[in-house]
Amino acid sequence: MTFRLTELNPRYLIDSRRYQLLSVVAATVVVLLLLLGIMPQVQAALDLSSKQTAETKKLDALPRKAQELENLSSSPVAQQIQTVEKVLPSSKPLLELLTSLNLAARESQVNISALSLSPGSIATDSASVATTSKSKTVKKSKGTTDTLSVDLIIGGQLNDVNRFFETVERRAPLSTISSMSLTKKNQGIVGSQVDSFEAELTITSYFFVQSVNSAVETALPPVTSEQQALLEDLATFVLATDAQQREIQGGGLNDLFGVDQPAIDSGT
Repeated sequence: MTFRLTELNPRYLIDSRRYQLLSVVAATVVVLLLLLGIMPQVQAALDLSSKQTAETKKLDALPRKAQELENLSSSPVAQQIQTVEKVLPSSKPLLELLTSLNLAARESQVNISALSLSPGSIATDSASVATTSKSKTVKKSKGTTDTLSVDLIIGGQLNDVNRFFETVERRAPLSTISSMSLTKKNQGIVGSQVDSFEAELTITSYFFVQSVNSAVETALPPVTSEQQALLEDLATFVLATDAQQREIQGGGLNDLFGVDQPAIDSGT
């Protein structure tokens, strides 16, 4: 008897092989369920292992970083941190600049006849942090430093004016004379023995505005010879004392406008 493929009955094959087909389908479903249930756990385990490896490296670097910081505390660089902060402060040095100009004028014996400035917003570091946490969009500075400019007019002899220029640029905070015009004041006055000059100046002071971050596993950078020379130059600056407003003067019953107040009759 010959058997032809055209006479195959699919129903017969299903009925005779149904248990095998069911076992194959069941095995396929079990494998899919295992893959769907296990793969996320495997991925999560790999992520945790990667994070653990990274944290382990940080923990291993802690003793080395602690030793570097301990060595830094006794190095000459650490002893000049306060000097660097005063020369290039990390906040707007309004009071420090005004104090420095006043002391420079006294030392050089010149008179400040006019002074004007536009300091912008003045706030403490805590207020800046609070504003940053409440606002979603924070305007970031494009560079590492910002400037505060003061316009003033000084008067005196030429040597004293020149000494004022030199004194200002060697005082903290770090400042420079960005513009200047000089005028002789006693020109044409008969009998004048000493020449008097008046200088209109714009003095620009700098302060640091960039955030400084350091990772635990990152080694401290070495101090280069150029940086060491800069630190030695900063050590020659005249540092201003802490210029802080400690009391409020005025008040009381003083009449600031010069208006005479009528006497109060007690009625007795």
